[in-house]
Amino acid sequence: MKMFFDDSKTLYDAGVQIRQKKHYIELEYPVEQGTSAYLYLFPDEDEGTCTITTCWNKSFDFLLSDLSDEAKTVIVEYFPTSLKLLQNKMKNKSHKPQLLRAEDPKDGQIKWVICKEVENLPLEDYEDIREVPGLEDEVKKVIEKSIAVKDELLRLHADVQDSPPQAAGNQQAFKRGIAEGAGRSLGGLLFGLAASVFLGVDVGGDF
Repeated sequence: MKMFFDDSKTLYDAGVQIRQKKHYIELEYPVEQGTSAYLYLFPDEDEGTCTITTCWNKSFDFLLSDLSDEAKTVIVEYFPTSLKLLQNKMKNKSHKPQLLRAEDPKDGQIKWVICKEVENLPLEDYEDIREVPGLEDEVKKVIEKSIAVKDELLRLHADVQDSPPQAAGNQQAFKRGIAEGAGRSLGGLLFGLAASVFLGVDVGGDF
């Protein structure tokens, strides 16, 4: 799976692209020339479910470390939406968007994802998954949460960039560590303030 924001596979003005892959259905939303947002659908006709997913690579690996009190303060301040999604996972609220780690079926790597399972879908009745009643609204919910998480990561990255190089302290060091990790794993997400252009994507259109 490609990162939520990543290099485009198609032209900016081509509109939303849908591709049937071996393990999932890939949706590409062109954001600007050279950059797109990606979302993945994992339908299960036998169960009548579809898991809607955006991929975040190793963006949240900092949550796996032994966090100091200063680090916890930074996380609470900068990542309220991300923590809520993580809490949804811990409480097994699969009907709500969750932040969790899962295996990418394409390359076998463990990655962070935001996902939501939708149940009771008549998938077998529709050849085109875009026509399944109710699924588009659920896709919007995952996109909205993904945008919120993107904004949290970019806000921290921008604050680190604006801080003087000599700025010290445990909290500042922790923020720098997250920002550096983001720079390695976020790909197109950190292409600057232009990332906010995605807010103009018509998520109300056909996906």
